[in-house]
Amino acid sequence: MDTGGDRLMDIRMTADKVGAFLDRVDALTNHDVFVGIPAAKTERRDATQPINNATLAFIHEHGSPARNIPARPFLHPGIRKAKKEIVAQFRKAALEVLDGKPPDASMHRAGMIARNSVVKEITDPAPPFTPLSPVTIRARLRRTQAGRRKLMQLSKQGKPLGTWAQERNKAGNPNIRPLIDTGQLRAAITYVVRKEGYSTRWR
Repeated sequence: MDTGGDRLMDIRMTADKVGAFLDRVDALTNHDVFVGIPAAKTERRDATQPINNATLAFIHEHGSPARNIPARPFLHPGIRKAKKEIVAQFRKAALEVLDGKPPDASMHRAGMIARNSVVKEITDPAPPFTPLSPVTIRARLRRTQAGRRKLMQLSKQGKPLGTWAQERNKAGNPNIRPLIDTGQLRAAITYVVRKEGYSTRWR
């Protein structure tokens, strides 16, 4: 066979890995992370309540002029404030997928970071939420004997409820803080990592 002098035939075998790469990309894009209140946690402990946690969250997030309730957004601001950490976990998930590893752990960390940030926004909002109205403060205090005594005391002192509430807010009194009353709404905030075709359980 004529090799053309000193020339040698160079035979190489290549493997087509495009399909495997696309499968890995699909594994990443088929994952979604949701933060909020699932159906399983939407009901409140008091069955007589006409409103559930999901509806309550929507009203607080967007406000209700008809009910004279100002918007006190916590879900979007909470996620926005944790965006840098969440994106870092998504980036890590992408690298794991390219290495042939499942992205589940990083996706769950992203969900937990987002959930914790939303809860923190309820507990310690920045900027602070619009203060509760005196009507709401009075209604909360009237539910307990100690609260009723406090109302009588404030009335005798001639101290406005709003002023007293602001002072107590700074001291961390949970009874007159916006969005925190029984604690059920805050406890209902959670996350889920969903893969195409099925969901993992809410955390």
